[in-house]
Amino acid sequence: MEEFIVNQMVRHLRQRGLKRLVGEYLPTPKNSLVKNLYPEMGFADCSGRWELDLEKFEEHKTFIRAH
Repeated sequence: MEEFIVNQMVRHLRQRGLKRLVGEYLPTPKNSLVKNLYPEMGFADCSGRWELDLEKFEEHKTFIRAH
């Protein structure tokens, strides 16, 4: 599911002409399940913030399709 969501976000942001997506991981007991999600999705660690270069991003393989 995470791969599908990231793919969809990137498609939408590229259509708007954006070049990067920035996120932040906040360590909490509930968030520990996704502590590695940003690097797994291709984001680079930029001093505590996570950035995804939308121009270099290659879609993740997923079996979920949007209609």
